[in-house]
Amino acid sequence: MGVTKRRSERRNGQRARILGERVALARELAASPTVTVTLRIPARLNEWLDGYVHGAWPKKVRKQELVAEGLRLVVARRGGPGETCVSTDLIDEGGVA
Repeated sequence: MGVTKRRSERRNGQRARILGERVALARELAASPTVTVTLRIPARLNEWLDGYVHGAWPKKVRKQELVAEGLRLVVARRGGPGETCVSTDLIDEGGVA
């Protein structure tokens, strides 16, 4: 086994561990009681949310469920302040690959 392959496996193992911890935290945070907030988001994202909710009406997907899902993804990707951001295929900003 080459050195590069071992480094890649170690990096993948580290990434999986970090994501596992963050996903557990995101689930814990999402299970807490809800609060009402005023949130400013870009108009086009709001239009997309509304369109998704309208198109998914038979499945009763609610806008707040989509926003909460997005926040869980943010926790999993970013972790806490000062922690390394985990890169994804969609967003790579120099985090853990």
